Amino acid sequence: MANNRNPMLAMRDFLSALTLVTLGISAVGVSAAPTSGFGQASYSRAVGLFSHRGGLCGSRFQPAALVKSERRLRSSRRTGRQSNTEWVTIPVNFHIISANDTIQGGGAVTDEQIDAQMDVLRDSFATARIEWELLNVTRTTNTTWFNSIGREMKAALGSGKAGVLDVYISTIAGGQIAGYVRAFPSRFNDDPTIESDRKMIDGVVIDWITLPNGPAPDILLGKTLVHEVGHWAGLLHTFAPGSCQGPGDYVDDTPAQAFASHLEISANITTADQCVARDSCPNLPGSDPINNFMDYAAEVCQREFTPGQISRMRGILDLYRGIRP
Repeated sequence: MANNRNPMLAMRDFLSALTLVTLGISAVGVSAAPTSGFGQASYSRAVGLFSHRGGLCGSRFQPAALVKSERRLRSSRRTGRQSNTEWVTIPVNFHIISANDTIQGGGAVTDEQIDAQMDVLRDSFATARIEWELLNVTRTTNTTWFNSIGREMKAALGSGKAGVLDVYISTIAGGQIAGYVRAFPSRFNDDPTIESDRKMIDGVVIDWITLPNGPAPDILLGKTLVHEVGHWAGLLHTFAPGSCQGPGDYVDDTPAQAFASHLEISANITTADQCVARDSCPNLPGSDPINNFMDYAAEVCQREFTPGQISRMRGILDLYRGIRP
């Protein structure tokens, strides 16, 4: 049973869910050959990022702030403000920061990879009736920014607009983080200082190796961006806060989940028929949502947001980002 795992690991997962929580899948059984056009070093880094212990989603949340945000969201629902039935369109800017003009050594991803990533984004959010419109792709060669994402880089490149998704693509130092958002949508509303610095804080950062058709296309299918955009739209991890008790992710139709799926599921999953859910909270209804974009299973398993997650996203996008039909 899932509950018989090492208690030190359970404590680690609880604490990391409050700060930095583990993202990834095990690389056991993955072939050792790099994709054509990429060197062995890039392939090894991609596989290593998603090893059993490695790979962190750097998105953070503050429990007290979430409680406040949840009250405000429920109030807006009572007033009938929210509608999930009509499509909304969200503009997207991709900012590619590379060390040089090569893919293998510099992270200069191709236009074809951006197009493929946009396809994944559109397909993944279609059930939420969210369309993504590619506004602009910027390319910046800057070794310092490539190796160290910071406020200066975002200030120079970002739109600073709540209703525009800015995606920053570079390498993420340390090899243990695939992507992150720095602040959930409600933080800008709750803290005037953060709102005044929105351009330097908002947006999604992902590592260039996570894009489709990269060094390890059998592992990385472009779902890292989908997951982080879920945070940008106000969703939490399905396994938050790392326990079978408590409010979880504030979504009623995602089953209680004690820890991320990749900690228990076999890690060499490459086909959907291998995606078999465990049950980390056996005394509560439902199995772990291995197919959910906000869990951390193999990317081939990830394919859905629940109706409750969609309702939450649309409500938060309306309330905090002004995105509505």
